[in-house]
Amino acid sequence: MSNQAITIIANTAVKAIVTSKLKEKTLTNLKRQEQELRDKIAQVDFQKQFYGQRLSEDSEQLQSVLQQLKQVEDDLEKQLHQSLERIAVAQKWENGQEILQTQVQTSVDLAVGDNFFEAYSKEIVLRDGVVIEIRHGGKNGDE
Repeated sequence: MSNQAITIIANTAVKAIVTSKLKEKTLTNLKRQEQELRDKIAQVDFQKQFYGQRLSEDSEQLQSVLQQLKQVEDDLEKQLHQSLERIAVAQKWENGQEILQTQVQTSVDLAVGDNFFEAYSKEIVLRDGVVIEIRHGGKNGDE
């Protein structure tokens, strides 16, 4: 390797092969998150009712609290909607299908003469959490 080399940080896709185990685990986690969000929304709703009954005591301060609670509730509703969408997608997974699970950052050594796209484009493939393949790019490559 020449002295004209550099180490860069690259985003690396981590893909998973869908198995019954992965689908079941994913759906269990997503449904747990959904229930946690529903519980939080119920708590915020209770707080809104509690403070709403005291609105006449100090309306300016209570209005501010109610407005903040409404914002929290809206954010939780948005998260719940996203969670429900993820559940719907996961329910459609078929065994053997390859899905993008996450992305991680990896360091890549590049030197003069290296094919950038091949060095930069890598994927890790998992089956039930075990690495079964590491794919190297080749976009625009001449191999």
